[in-house]
Amino acid sequence: MKKIGTVVFSFLIAFFIFFVVVKWTGWQEIRNAFNIFLSYQGFVLVLLSLLIWIIGAFKWQLILASQNYHFPFLKLLEIYFAGFSFTYLTPVALIGGEGVRAYALKSKFSIPWGKNISVLVIEKILSFFALLVFLLFGLFSFVLLSSLPLKYLEILVVLIFLFSVLIFLFLFFKLYKKERLINLILKVLGVKNNDSAYNFTHDIFSFFNPKDVLFWKICLVSFLRYLVIFLRAGILLFFLTQNKSFLVAGSVMLFIYLSYLVPLPAGIGSLEAAQTFIFGYLGFGAIQGVTFSIILRSAELFIAAFGIVCLFKLGTYIFFNVIKNIFKNERQIKENK
Repeated sequence: MKKIGTVVFSFLIAFFIFFVVVKWTGWQEIRNAFNIFLSYQGFVLVLLSLLIWIIGAFKWQLILASQNYHFPFLKLLEIYFAGFSFTYLTPVALIGGEGVRAYALKSKFSIPWGKNISVLVIEKILSFFALLVFLLFGLFSFVLLSSLPLKYLEILVVLIFLFSVLIFLFLFFKLYKKERLINLILKVLGVKNNDSAYNFTHDIFSFFNPKDVLFWKICLVSFLRYLVIFLRAGILLFFLTQNKSFLVAGSVMLFIYLSYLVPLPAGIGSLEAAQTFIFGYLGFGAIQGVTFSIILRSAELFIAAFGIVCLFKLGTYIFFNVIKNIFKNERQIKENK
């Protein structure tokens, strides 16, 4: 009951922020945003959004293959879309659906929880490094486009560069030396110290083998996914402002992901606030930031709507499978008597 109350409260806060931002910039922008979304431009953005999650599902399939589990792509894609819809509509727009996917793999393909956790952690590590590249580029872009005096700008760029290098060296050293960086990740995922998941670090670290061709293939696919996300932001930016700058697109992508860190479902309100700031700061006007946010969310909600269908189908399968197992267990108990 407490969790339901938290979700409802997060939705109320999200819509409150959304209405405040939209009222400030003008309700006309909602109509303009939907007019653009219903044109060929919206179709392009939906296709790019669809490609993003298809690539994500393909990466997931490759990671499973690295653990000697081979499943049809379309079946995994259905589960992936179901997980995405759950992720997107939960209070934190970057996590949540992994549990749905793990439970689906356990129910449909009988994959042990240990392997599920291994696949999840591998996927998160790869996504983290790939996303970090683009976020650092976005941070550099934002600094370079800022109006700070040149002296302070140079100092800030140097500090960001050194900080970024230290992060990469530290994490690479941890992985290379096979120290328990995984412990920190599992703690973030809520796994306790005495949990059996700590026995699966061998599977995770053995995946990060520079001599394995499949490892580099999966890394490339992971990077490609975020590259398409970056291009989608750049293309939508061009549709609205005719701006072709990679630096501007990097700054916009940075603030998209910063908005998703706020615990609000689908980034409602936080995405509008973040894009209103960055568009206004870069001289495009706060109104364009709201339009950008609404169009981007419309494309993602279109995919999430399809994912909800997959989630309902998956939930129905799991429900009847649980009922079937209950009757099966009762029948075995009677036979044993």
